[in-house]
Amino acid sequence: EYGSKSKHELTIVTGIAQEMASVSKGI
Repeated sequence: EYGSKSKHELTIVTGIAQEMASVSKGI
């Protein structure tokens, strides 16, 4: 369960990073 939680958090962080990168590229 701990591993799944860590993976889920990593996915969220990666998603946020990609979204921020898209916004920066759009500017």
